[in-house]
Amino acid sequence: MERRDVVVLGGGPAGVSAALAAKRLGASVLLVERYGFLGGTATSGLYGSLCGFYTSGPEQVQVIKGIAWEMVELLSSREAVMGPVRAGAMVVLLYDPPTLRLVLDEMVLKEGVELLLHSTVVGVKREGSRIASVKVCTKSGPLELEGKVYVDATGDADVCYLSKVPVEKAETLQAGSMMFRVSNVRMEEVIPLLLSGELRERVKEAMASGEYDLPREDGNLIPLPRGDLVVGFSRVAVDGTDVFSLTKAELEGRRQVKECFRFLKERIPGFENAYLSEIAFHVGIRETRRVKGRYVLTEEEVLSGAKFQDAIARCAWPIERHLPSLKTTELRTLEGDSWYEIPYRCCLPQEVDNLLVGGRCLSTSSVAQASTRVIAPSMATGQACGTAAALSALQGLPAPQLPVEELREELRRGGALL
Repeated sequence: MERRDVVVLGGGPAGVSAALAAKRLGASVLLVERYGFLGGTATSGLYGSLCGFYTSGPEQVQVIKGIAWEMVELLSSREAVMGPVRAGAMVVLLYDPPTLRLVLDEMVLKEGVELLLHSTVVGVKREGSRIASVKVCTKSGPLELEGKVYVDATGDADVCYLSKVPVEKAETLQAGSMMFRVSNVRMEEVIPLLLSGELRERVKEAMASGEYDLPREDGNLIPLPRGDLVVGFSRVAVDGTDVFSLTKAELEGRRQVKECFRFLKERIPGFENAYLSEIAFHVGIRETRRVKGRYVLTEEEVLSGAKFQDAIARCAWPIERHLPSLKTTELRTLEGDSWYEIPYRCCLPQEVDNLLVGGRCLSTSSVAQASTRVIAPSMATGQACGTAAALSALQGLPAPQLPVEELREELRRGGALL
């Protein structure tokens, strides 16, 4: 059996941040990831934009730093990130997904985090209020991993679900997206269409003509630092915890890619000689299970800029819901340059004392999750979970009993904005 102080399940943005934070405090850490690389949807989903670092108001106030910003600085040193840039009501950074894979490898290897790739959590042994071990499926067969503290950064609350702690899933889940990269685009013709809003008008005209089966009218063209475009025009109904739904969604997503690319080639100036250079590894999932933790962040608290004494992260991303039945995106921004805070209790599941949850399966309402789920706040909550996990493991304290001010002070030392 493999034994560590902290076992992090899921190597996406939240999991990488959790593993780095725990290791920097002196804990032994094992980071477990189902793919052969780190980054989750930020790398496998080909998203192209880093969301959630800034407020949406005129001042574009930065609300998240820490490990997430270290990642941005490394991307910048490789000329693989641009921005901040305003995209409608939102402010984002544009990045190169393949370079991000290399950056995340460098970050975890530099700190000495142990990795276990190609490994998926399939079982949990729970003893009362503690998780004793987790089982992962690998090409070498099943492995049992034992930690003093665990971090569920799977995105789907897999560890929580397998532990039989309370989780929930909305009746209507947000749609997924199948992103794709296009090369050899004449950017000087495309950028004015983006800035003027003419692109959206052309999409609506094409949909009205009946010649194209386009899934949404407010799709995105995301310029990348190296000159290509990432296209986000798809909208795929999917339950990311149901293998049959996932299979159907992958096929439908690629069908939509083919149709959207045909539209771009035929109707949008600058795409005449463009070619499809990459399709995302899988459909990008926005929402599945959420843990029902010791506090549930609500829609009203997001929009009102709520603050908490046990805050471990800030967030200013709008409520951005991609409902499968709609051709447009529901978008509600916070007022001006305001932000809200995420309390530590949202990282704490009920019933168990040595499990923390970070990333998009945080304890929130379904609507609030449409704000907290994006990359920057996921990394911020991941850093908080890793910090708390290390303190809990090294001090022998249950995670819910950690002194909150001690946790917050460690997060500040790690560069977090609180």
